[in-house]
Amino acid sequence: MSSPLFEFGILAGIPTIFVGVASWLLWSQLSKPWLFVVSCLVILYILYGAAFYFAAPTVISIDLIVPANQAQSGAGRTNGEFNVQSAVWFPFLKAYFKTILLFSIAALPIIWLALKFCRK
Repeated sequence: MSSPLFEFGILAGIPTIFVGVASWLLWSQLSKPWLFVVSCLVILYILYGAAFYFAAPTVISIDLIVPANQAQSGAGRTNGEFNVQSAVWFPFLKAYFKTILLFSIAALPIIWLALKFCRK
C-alpha cells in the first residue's frame, strides 16, 4: 500500500517533473533558462488545473480503483469484507490515469514550443 501523501506529491508534481526533465536535458541550449522554467511551470499548472477540472472523475469510488473481477473473486477479502489496503497500489494514480494521460498529451507540444522559443 502506498502512502496517500506520496501519491498526492506525485499528482501535484507531474508538471514540475516534465519541466525539470526538459530543462535538465537542454539547459545549456536555452538562452534564458530560468524564464523557460518559470513560464513553463505557470502554463503547465494552468493546463493541469484545467485537465483536472474538465476531465477528472467527480466521484472516486472503489469501482474506479479496483477492477470488478478482482473485487468479485474475493482477492484481498478478510472476514467477508474487501480489504482495500492489501489489494490496491496507488489508488489515486489509478483513478486519475486518464486525466494524467490527457495532460501529458497536451503538455508535450507546449514544452516543445517553449523550448523552440527559448533556444539560443
